[in-house]
Amino acid sequence: HPATNLEPTECAGVTEEHAFEQYFFDEATRAALLDLLLARHSRPLLLCAPSLAVEAEARGAPYLLLDRDERFGFLRGFRPFDLERPEPETAADFAFDCVLCDPPFSNFELARLREVLNTLGAAAAPLYLCYNARREGALVDAFAGSGRELVRMAGGPLGYTSVKASTQQHIFLYGPPWPSVGVPS
Repeated sequence: HPATNLEPTECAGVTEEHAFEQYFFDEATRAALLDLLLARHSRPLLLCAPSLAVEAEARGAPYLLLDRDERFGFLRGFRPFDLERPEPETAADFAFDCVLCDPPFSNFELARLREVLNTLGAAAAPLYLCYNARREGALVDAFAGSGRELVRMAGGPLGYTSVKASTQQHIFLYGPPWPSVGVPS
């Protein structure tokens, strides 16, 4: 089933491209995710999360956005990036201290995502991953043995501007285990 039958929405004047599984976080989710990241880290690498980069830009927070959508080239922290052909030097000069990734769920394998993170030199950085809880077992398995324990973080599902509610209710943030801290409400 498609993730949505809703019309694409805009973020900072850019319209979502559903054909590439591009869905923007809603305002509350953008704020909560950035609050969470900046409470623990100071220089996030945002992979496939352009709407979160828009929030970081608005706050003046340091970030690096790696994304295929060059329409976000107006953001100071944007760099074009192709998940299918990752270039290690793309992030080499940005000392990121965590990674938040909102990958295309249906069209990109988790094992390949793990390889991309390794290529970027992000194998040791704390990882926060937006993912469908119905595939939680596959997520945990894909990162087993990587030195990363990914757990579903406390808080409700993540909000998107044009994803059906029945699908959204299954998308959560996964990340490193932290005592009694979750996605801010």
